[in-house]
Amino acid sequence: MPKMNFSVVVAATSNTFGIGRKGTLPWKIAEDMEFFKTITSTASSGKINAVIMGRKTYESIPAKFKPLSGRTNVILSRNPELRNVLNLPESVHVKSNLSDALNLLKEDQAIDRIFVIGGESVYREALESKFCSKIYLTEVNTDIPDIDTFFPVIRANVFRMTQRGEEKSNGELKYRFTEYEQIQPSSTFTTPTEPVLSPNPEEQQYLSLIKDIIDNGVLRGDRTGTGTISKFGVQMRFNLRDNTLPLLTTKRVFWRGVAEELIWFVQGRTNSNELHDKGINIWDGNGSREFLDSRGLSHRVVGDLGPVYGFQWRHFGAEVSLP
Repeated sequence: MPKMNFSVVVAATSNTFGIGRKGTLPWKIAEDMEFFKTITSTASSGKINAVIMGRKTYESIPAKFKPLSGRTNVILSRNPELRNVLNLPESVHVKSNLSDALNLLKEDQAIDRIFVIGGESVYREALESKFCSKIYLTEVNTDIPDIDTFFPVIRANVFRMTQRGEEKSNGELKYRFTEYEQIQPSSTFTTPTEPVLSPNPEEQQYLSLIKDIIDNGVLRGDRTGTGTISKFGVQMRFNLRDNTLPLLTTKRVFWRGVAEELIWFVQGRTNSNELHDKGINIWDGNGSREFLDSRGLSHRVVGDLGPVYGFQWRHFGAEVSLP
């Protein structure tokens, strides 16, 4: 059977995997565009590469560049009238889904490599396919607002990062080229004997943000003498539909302590002894005799934290006293 493996090419924000805003690319990076052209156009002698894309992606290409030259263009759409609607040349193929597009291309002996180039729903279908062998991801370090389309989470149990280039700059934008490869090539793809873990987009955002802070954060001193690496103005986006609760599993978390502290906060409590009695010592240092005296709070009893977070949530601006 002719080879059906394909690669994905995408540029996405490093923290949230955002890829588009109002139907357009949110940035212009000349080197990334040149990389895209080179990787999707370079084929073996006598052969040609193919690019598969959704209808919106095709429409977003400037008129003077479409169809993408030197490549076989395939558009995915369920609209039977799309060819007439977009006035597509005969050289452009239209298929209803990724599987049909791959079946078309595998029969063409002139096709060398196949690339999926967007948009969101096509990327999602591509990453669910066992024939997705490689991902070329340009990580763009930016916090552009109003991003409304996103690249799916790259599952760590399916793909591994094989290359991570040095960070580069394009004006105020910073970016880097990365590559991922399928851990289990499709030629030996078998149904797992154990359940495959579902992707965790919440944790992926967290890990990407930590990586960004380590690479680009600002080193600052603090009262402990240890120092911090920080970056302000970043964000994570969570979808709470379908009973989803953002949860980190990579980082070792004292879950009982987190839950008890949250309940304590929600109640507007200020007495750290209540947590201490449950074996949760998060606030012991801030309620110790030594700490209170050093802050001129000698009138407070040990464990009286004053109007801390939870109290402010419940009783903003009110006076506080430890019962």
